[in-house]
Amino acid sequence: MTPFYMAMARSGNARKLYVQVWLICLLLFHYVYACGHMGEFGILLSTGVCAAMFSFRWTDNWLRRLLDRPGAFVTLASVALVIGFVRICTPWR
Repeated sequence: MTPFYMAMARSGNARKLYVQVWLICLLLFHYVYACGHMGEFGILLSTGVCAAMFSFRWTDNWLRRLLDRPGAFVTLASVALVIGFVRICTPWR
């Protein structure tokens, strides 16, 4: 896998493809979530991230900054886990 990642790091087109694949995955998740949870607006923050990902330049810059700052990556991952845990533990209305 290391040669693949190194080749992808050198190729701008490969990075664009990678970002577009993740964008499609996020949009698919949004569709499935919206169909299964009518009236829930908890996905709006993630929708904002998806909207920002339509610009490859912004997304590439953002992902490079996360790569350069492991502490920021750990912080964002921890926040995502906490949000998921809080959502799971919140009783239904």
